[in-house]
Amino acid sequence: MKYEKKNNELHETKKNSKFYKIEKKIKILKKNIVELKKIEEKKIEKLFFRSEKDIQNAHKFSLETEISNFLPIIDSLERAIDTVKNMDSLIQEIPISLKLILNLLLNLFKEFHIRVIFDEKKLFNPDIHQAVVMIPSETIEKNNIISVMQKGYILHNRLLRAALVTVSSGKNKN
Repeated sequence: MKYEKKNNELHETKKNSKFYKIEKKIKILKKNIVELKKIEEKKIEKLFFRSEKDIQNAHKFSLETEISNFLPIIDSLERAIDTVKNMDSLIQEIPISLKLILNLLLNLFKEFHIRVIFDEKKLFNPDIHQAVVMIPSETIEKNNIISVMQKGYILHNRLLRAALVTVSSGKNKN
């Protein structure tokens, strides 16, 4: 009995001793370190994927400003082609040359994953179209595009410029 009592007392003393308390703190700290390490590894992994996505987007859209500078050139070429089409036959070679230049530029755009927005008789989409005028139409349904005044352009999935369009307001109610 005395032996058991002494053993219990020794055990109780051991529990209260500084060494036991320090051991207990070390175990808790080790557990906290493991948990913090897991949390930090997850943070690093998320940061890596976010950085990877940012790098991909920077690569995809790095030419956005430069390519946007080509848009007025294409617009001018298209207007020049339309203007010269109606002139006499001696000048008919000019639109052929202008079309060649325009096709070269448009092929360059395809290489850079640029799509042209030229949606006549399709449903108006405010994400890629800008309505300039709404007019009644007997043949084209309400909220569909009647004509494109200026083409729009999309780089990958990012809008460079909205297409300027005329939209149908539906049939005239007269």
